[in-house]
Amino acid sequence: MIDFQNVSLTYPSGIKALDDINIHIEQGEFVFIVGPSGSGKSTLIKLLLKELDPDEGKIIVHGRDYGKLKRRHIHKARREIGVVFQNFRLLKDLNIYNNVAFAMRVVEAGGKKIRRTVPAVLTVVGLSDKHKFFPKELSGGEQQRAALARALANNPAILLADEPTGNLDPENAAAIMELFEKVNKQGTTVLVVTHNQEAVDAMKKRVIALREGKIVSDEKRSGYNYEEN
Repeated sequence: MIDFQNVSLTYPSGIKALDDINIHIEQGEFVFIVGPSGSGKSTLIKLLLKELDPDEGKIIVHGRDYGKLKRRHIHKARREIGVVFQNFRLLKDLNIYNNVAFAMRVVEAGGKKIRRTVPAVLTVVGLSDKHKFFPKELSGGEQQRAALARALANNPAILLADEPTGNLDPENAAAIMELFEKVNKQGTTVLVVTHNQEAVDAMKKRVIALREGKIVSDEKRSGYNYEEN
């Protein structure tokens, strides 16, 4: 599903963001990516979204060799990855239904499919009764649920969440993690980049820890403290 093979990247400033990274993630896995600031997490995300290219190594995502991917096909590759951000990134002038529908219109989904899919994904995240609300009328937890619904609208093979609980209280953070697990159980590969130690410990999933551009741990266990490694 996702393969990083001997991937390295150095920024023009001379900072080595990733150093000989090897990661294999199977279809349907749930994986946390953790590490202190500057460890390479953001670079990993950008490589996965084909926003950057590595200096060395190979990246294969859902059968696509990124090194051989033509520019005109990049948007198709990105459609297979649903993304949830820390700051929600909802369109403030659209209600929640149309925020989710917008993601489908971008990929030119038909009106019938949109009318069928949007209510379904809003039900999955528990917002079926809030479809006419605007983002400012929702709590932070509800906005993140709406962002998750939007990420799921096009049935992505991979769900990537970048610090999804960073702006949430512990109760809402736990609820969002439960939704990620629910989505994962339906077959979606889930990658969560986070500093939320409590969530990592509670979920007991595979944890890949980065430090200074290198993998320092890759295993399934609870109680992992990446600040001490």
